[in-house]
Amino acid sequence: VVNYPDRRVFRLFLLFLDLCALVGAFHLAVETRLGLNPYYGYQMTREVVDLLTPPLGLILLLWIPMSRWVSLYRPRRGGKVAGSAGQIVESVVAVAMLTIVVTFFIRSFGAGFSRTFVLFFSAYSMATLMAARLILWAALGWCQRRGYAMERVAIVGAGPDTKALAEHLESAGTLGLTLRGVIAAGP
Repeated sequence: VVNYPDRRVFRLFLLFLDLCALVGAFHLAVETRLGLNPYYGYQMTREVVDLLTPPLGLILLLWIPMSRWVSLYRPRRGGKVAGSAGQIVESVVAVAMLTIVVTFFIRSFGAGFSRTFVLFFSAYSMATLMAARLILWAALGWCQRRGYAMERVAIVGAGPDTKALAEHLESAGTLGLTLRGVIAAGP
């Protein structure tokens, strides 16, 4: 049995995956805006889009403290998918608002700024971030079914409930948990 990797390493890997997802969302948003040129009154060229979009580096730089502020890389409430989706939405909205504010001040009080890009980027960010997590969870589940990346647990207690829980953990090998022992308190 291979032990579960250090949680800090796992969080750093997830942050790296998120940054890659944001880069993908950025490029998808740019291409979407260019692709929708026939439907807008103002036709953008790639050079104009580069001038009107917030810098990718700024978005990535804002993501790191904002994701920490909303505890994106901490255990979530509400289940794995619903909890993560809520945290992702919260992070993306906060970063989008902060990006608008920062870009407003660094670009002559909003003189050149694409609001449609921010909308497209926000939507694509939510989708790519959630997809990255789903892929990561699938990979982790695949590894755990093969006995890798298992988390060690111990049960503290005695009695029939403790025995039932121990039997459940022993029989359900796909939970990603390895029962290491039972600690029974006695007089």
